Amino acid sequence: MINRNIQYKNIIMEYNRKNQNIRVNLPKGFKLKKYQLGDEKYWAKLETDIGDFDNIESALKYFKNNYMIELEKIKNNCFFIINEEKTPIASCILWYNISKNKPIFTIDWLVVDEKYQGNGFGKIILLEVLKLANTLNKNSPIFLHTQPWSYKAINLYNKCGFSILKDKTFSNYLNEYEEAVKILKDLYSDETYYNIIKNAI
Repeated sequence: MINRNIQYKNIIMEYNRKNQNIRVNLPKGFKLKKYQLGDEKYWAKLETDIGDFDNIESALKYFKNNYMIELEKIKNNCFFIINEEKTPIASCILWYNISKNKPIFTIDWLVVDEKYQGNGFGKIILLEVLKLANTLNKNSPIFLHTQPWSYKAINLYNKCGFSILKDKTFSNYLNEYEEAVKILKDLYSDETYYNIIKNAI
């Protein structure tokens, strides 16, 4: 479970498209699929299990209110990885936002079942979402919002071509770079911290 006792600060990251040649293969027995009606219950369980929502009902309500209102988009833009039993064990969404009156892409809700974490599934599904973004519009900025308690994911994002932004932001998020990196310094080894901070822009 994510340690949510770690102080919350807003971290904004942007994809720099320098690492587009990264490729990772799914282990045998696992497959990628896109959202179909009914899959929202799997998404809700994944997100509730890691503590992003207090209960499945709240997660379902969020998904329906924010994504199912644009059903064709969510069918194309929400990915799952399924295991041999065809049960989703990871998910990630490519979505749309408006920042300074311009359309942008956002990476929403990257989640991997705790039993499967540490096996590369987060990287695999993130790269699939980024590939879709480049197919739809290779010039559109791609942002994500995160926080220090997701430090493992931040390391993954950095390796896949995202940079922490020092002052830039999107939507209505407050960029708390200075406060956030002080917290991150205590969560990483010196080498990992340096590799992340050196890419900040």
